[in-house]
Formats: sequence, structure tokens, C-alpha cells
Amino acid sequence: MKILFVKLGAIGDVVQAAIALRCYQMQYPEHEVHWLTSSSLATFVRATGVATKVIEIDEKKILSGPLIPRMLKLLAFSTELGLNGEKYHRIATAYFDWRYRLLTLFSSPKHRISFGIGKRKINLMPHRNRVYEYFRLLSGKDADLNIDIADAGHYIGKVLLDSTIRKESTQYLDALPKGYVVLLPGGAKNMLRTDDLRRWPVGNYRKIAEKLIDAGYAVVLAGGPGDTWVRSTFSDISHIDLIAETDLFELLHLLQKAQCVLVHDTGPLHLTALTQAPLVSLFGPTPSNAFMPIARKDTIILKTGNKVACSPCYDGQNYADCAKARCMDELDVEQVWTSMSILLKDGR
Repeated sequence: MKILFVKLGAIGDVVQAAIALRCYQMQYPEHEVHWLTSSSLATFVRATGVATKVIEIDEKKILSGPLIPRMLKLLAFSTELGLNGEKYHRIATAYFDWRYRLLTLFSSPKHRISFGIGKRKINLMPHRNRVYEYFRLLSGKDADLNIDIADAGHYIGKVLLDSTIRKESTQYLDALPKGYVVLLPGGAKNMLRTDDLRRWPVGNYRKIAEKLIDAGYAVVLAGGPGDTWVRSTFSDISHIDLIAETDLFELLHLLQKAQCVLVHDTGPLHLTALTQAPLVSLFGPTPSNAFMPIARKDTIILKTGNKVACSPCYDGQNYADCAKARCMDELDVEQVWTSMSILLKDGR
């Protein structure tokens, strides 16, 4: 059986999808899975080894810019994909958004399935781990969910950490002081929207950084090119700034060697989960059950709980009509610092 799996990004979703594909690979080794993903993540997806074939598309060309050029590019890609000679038994599109189904408009599988409500759709369970939901989509049924997510995540992490990184990257990672702590104050954005409701206030990260410095730890700031806005908050305190300085593989190695990592629900959270680094993760509008790996060691999950009645509100598509994430504000600095201190005290 040959399956086409459609998941372009973002990195957190791709990490969880890769774990699901590893579970599927172990349960159905005779099946061939092709993965359609964004060009920016194709190298990362290939490195996981969970797909027989990786198909790339430049996501920016179909999701940003004037409507008509975007539609023409999308239809051109769909036509080319339909004419490439591949015959799929199932096309599994891991989206609610109908636009992503247009990518395979001219392919002719026996079965199509996507997230949603109705015929040929799987209704995503918002509070169940996303790895299970991706696995349901791949298999097309609710049965056979006896999968080992922890083992699959460990496998993906080991494979990616074994990937070669640039020589100059190895040098600067090796030059970092021992016992550094990584803070990731940015993130929570993708091509279609910025999910700033997920973020813990950047000023709180600053307060944690000050406590770490006072305790003798080196503070490393990390993140992607879109996270440079956080720099001004830390400009007058001692820290190592690696924001926009690492690719995904280098970031993974940076996280692996950290004494502790502090991050809210964003892509680097899922990368950290693939490592053995002690982790403090912060949740408000999103359900931690859906996004945190199962049975991970040295992990503390902090969430608002019953302090805010509407948390978590994310249903897999949208958030509550909320101008400011009170649920994230309720996570106070002392609570976070106490949790980090526990993990730092245990050491590595």
C-alpha cells in the first residue's frame, strides 16, 4: 500500500507527525509512505528516515502574496503531482483547512482523508496527544492505537542527533560554557498566523535570566530569524545570543547539551522533547496532553489549571476570543524558578 501524507509545517507539528510515521512504519512495515512537506523543512523530514519519499513545495508561494498568482502556483503543483505517475491508495491531509487539499486535487487515490467533521474526515480530539491523531489519519481508523510514542520519539531524537552538523557549528557549541541554560522566549508563529497567546511574557523570561545569572549559570537565548524582537529585553544583562544563529539540527544539539531548557508551547519545545535535556514547559491556551510527549523524564509541565476557567481553549483550529492570554500571565516567575531549580539541583 502506498500513502501520501500531507503536512507542510510548522516544526512542532512536523516533529509530532514524524513520531506518528515512525509508529506507523513499525506497525505496517510493508506500506510505503510519501510525505509532502514545505521546502524549508524537507531536509529535516528526510533526516528522520520515516518517509520512503519526501516531496517538497515552497509554502510561501501558495500562502502569501496576491491571490491569483498563489492559486496558479498551487494548481500547477497539483497538476504536476497528479501527473507524476504515483498511484496512492490513500491521501492523508493533516489539516482542517480546505486549501491544503487542493495540493492533491489532480491525484486519484482510492481514499482521501483529512481532519474535520463529515464524510472522509477524522474529527480531531483536541486533548489527545497529536501523535495519536496523526496515526489515526494515516491508518484511516481508530483501531490499532496501541503504539509506543515514547520509544518512537526516542528513536527520532537519536537519528536526528546523529546527523552531521557544520564544523564551525561544532566548534562554537563546544566552546559554550558548561552548565548553560537555554531560554526560548519567541516562536509560536507559522505561515498563516502568529499564536502569541501561547507565549509567556518576555519580561518574565528576563526575570528568570537574572535569577540564573545570580545563581552562576550561563544564559543562552535561542530561536529563529523571526525571534530577534526579544533581544532588546535582554540587552543590558549577561547572556549568549544564538537567536537566528542555528539551523534546526544545530539547535537540537544546543538543546541536547543544556543543563535545563525553559520554553512555552512552540516549535523548539518539540525539538527539546527529542533530547535528554531537563525541560520546564509552560502551557496556557493549549492542552499540554496534546503537545507534550508521553513519559518523558526530567520534565516539569506548568499550566494554569483551574485558576482560569477558559484554559485550555484551543480546539485544534482556533482559540477563545481573547485579546490577552491571562492564562499565561497566571504562571508566575517564582513558580517557574522553583521548577527550574529542582531540575538544576538534580544536575545531569
